[in-house]
Amino acid sequence: VDHMSDMVGKLIEVSKIKEGSSKPDYKAVDLKCLTEDIIDRSKELLRERNITISFNRDEKPYTVYADPDMMNIVISNFMSNAVSYCDHIIMIRLVRNGRKIEFSMTNDGAKIEKDELDKVWDVFYTTDKARTDRVSSSGVGLSVVKSILDAHKADYGCTSGDNGTEFIFSLLSYGPV
Repeated sequence: VDHMSDMVGKLIEVSKIKEGSSKPDYKAVDLKCLTEDIIDRSKELLRERNITISFNRDEKPYTVYADPDMMNIVISNFMSNAVSYCDHIIMIRLVRNGRKIEFSMTNDGAKIEKDELDKVWDVFYTTDKARTDRVSSSGVGLSVVKSILDAHKADYGCTSGDNGTEFIFSLLSYGPV
């Protein structure tokens, strides 16, 4: 029941974002601090699954102009998927690229076939059904992420190969570079 309730809530959120009734509440959001908080909340699960996190960033803030709650959903969903599908290592990277800040999360799990990469953003799509049993999955999370990133006019994507699967997005930095 909880799983179904969560899924319905996510579907309602996707619908609201797509129709424009749920608009981002733009503020300065430090992606480094937000990511550190999400890692901290995930520590017990990471320890239980023997997963190592590598988080490459410098000491400067990585501030973007975005909705903080929505960015929390995006990064939390990336983390949840990385934990679900990785074998042992999750790599998170923040990079300044001109006026943009790029966020990426890579896991060392099984490769997603090239013809399936665009489908990962579709509602109810899950890749390897056998692996999703490790953590409950509805196949709705990445469609919520897509709606949020579209609403923020972010560049985003997914790549996958022998070295793992990477989810990435970039947003304009907030303030001077």
